[in-house]
Amino acid sequence: MREFDFTLKFRLADPQVDPNDYVDALYENGCDDAMVGIASKGRIALNFIREAATARRRSLARSPM
Repeated sequence: MREFDFTLKFRLADPQVDPNDYVDALYENGCDDAMVGIASKGRIALNFIREAATARRRSLARSPM
């Protein structure tokens, strides 16, 4: 299998909410393998490095394969 590195960037619905609330919610719902960036107010970035047969398959998977 190949290793894929990808980043998902989001604008938060409410930029006044502490971004760590989003990070905690993601972790509690199984997103525990991302490097999280919260440097810009109202934005969050999640970087993943995952193995899969194809990039599409890996980006759609929720848990390690």
